[in-house]
Amino acid sequence: MIAKYIDLNKKSNSRMKNSIMKTLLISASIFISSGINAQLVTLNLNNIEASTKTENFAGQPQTIMLKVGSKSGKFTLINDRSLDVKAVYKIRNYRGVRRSNMKKSSIRIFIEYYFTYNGQTVNRKEERLFYMEDELRFDELEKENFQSGIKNTVLTLKYSAVIK
Repeated sequence: MIAKYIDLNKKSNSRMKNSIMKTLLISASIFISSGINAQLVTLNLNNIEASTKTENFAGQPQTIMLKVGSKSGKFTLINDRSLDVKAVYKIRNYRGVRRSNMKKSSIRIFIEYYFTYNGQTVNRKEERLFYMEDELRFDELEKENFQSGIKNTVLTLKYSAVIK
């Protein structure tokens, strides 16, 4: 009787192990497939330049891979002796109340800028919205004011971007 109990117990343990293994394999395959199916978008930045009345700065063209719905890391647009401009990008599909097909199919890009000029730091957030038939490109023009006592310096950042 005890031998039969032990045999049944071994069978139920092996069944339980098989069931756990199947669950783990299914969970792993779902996790991996969700990572593979994540939509990636390419953001190409060109003609990156910044200027004040007395100084001009230039940045290198960049290609940034973004996962839809996730923030990118900080990307350095311009890094010069007195100026450092970094940006964080996030692209997502419009999620809002049901209004119209046009709004439902729109794409939003959120941009956070981090300007540091002569030791002063300023942050700014921007948002762009593209509708169904819009070309997925934009020309960015940001102006930021830096004060030092009674002296004001206006910094202008310009670049063009294409979303693919």
